[in-house]
Amino acid sequence: MKIKHFWLALVSLFIISCAPETSSFLGLDSTGGGNGNGGGTGSGGGTGTTGTKVLAKINTFDDNGDPFSFSFTYANKAISKITTSDNSYISTISYNNGKISKVVSVLVDAETSEDITITSIVSYNATGNIAKVEATEVTKLSGTLINTTQKVSTYVYNAANQVAKVTQEYSMAGISTQTGIFEYTYSGKNLTKMVFTTKLSLGPIPDVIVTTNYSGYDNKISPTSTLGNNYNEFSMSEKGLGVYGMSNNFTKVEMTESMMGTTTTETVSYTYDSQNYATSMTVSGEKSTFEYMSL
Repeated sequence: MKIKHFWLALVSLFIISCAPETSSFLGLDSTGGGNGNGGGTGSGGGTGTTGTKVLAKINTFDDNGDPFSFSFTYANKAISKITTSDNSYISTISYNNGKISKVVSVLVDAETSEDITITSIVSYNATGNIAKVEATEVTKLSGTLINTTQKVSTYVYNAANQVAKVTQEYSMAGISTQTGIFEYTYSGKNLTKMVFTTKLSLGPIPDVIVTTNYSGYDNKISPTSTLGNNYNEFSMSEKGLGVYGMSNNFTKVEMTESMMGTTTTETVSYTYDSQNYATSMTVSGEKSTFEYMSL
């Protein structure tokens, strides 16, 4: 997967990492209304559409500057498939009793002949929130099995029923390889801080901590909020970034990485339609556009 600008992908919630143990897609879910005007914002929301429009397509550019897009297909008013314009990524979402039960994502790199299939099984707690996502990731090169990785993501919620922590345990052949911990802080419904800690099980390697602060929120509708809470929660098991879909649009992002001590700051600007849906996003001169449809 080739995304030209890191922050465009990050803010749009769509990053594919092709490292064997962490390949994942940051994504979407069953539809729900925008959180800027009348849409649900708390975790554990249902799968029915509550807004007037849902995200249909994101248009951006790859590393070569060529047009690149993500498209979303719906069935029974719920997101059922996500595809990229170059067919390098296809994700199929299945439901049980109106909630996501299984997600199968396939990533294909035509240049290296590597393909990765991620099968995720979702379970829920008594209040209807996602409690655990158990994923199996199979990597093949030219059809030959390279490795199989297991990942178990466990969720913790705060008093406001927002995702406060996701702990991800990785293993290969029953041996623990690494742990990823996402911790979230909010102001009302908006995310203000995300702390991501990576703990490697093998070798004397120190923890890597990435702290990201978000600010400058508006009160309009973010594109991924139209997709609902159920899949935004699920996507947090992929890389922990689905929480953006439960916030409004932020205009400043500051990331600090512990090992190198580096800090990166980006500013984000948007354009909107007459209904306050974001139609474009610009980060450091790079622009993505959003298309919607009614169900």
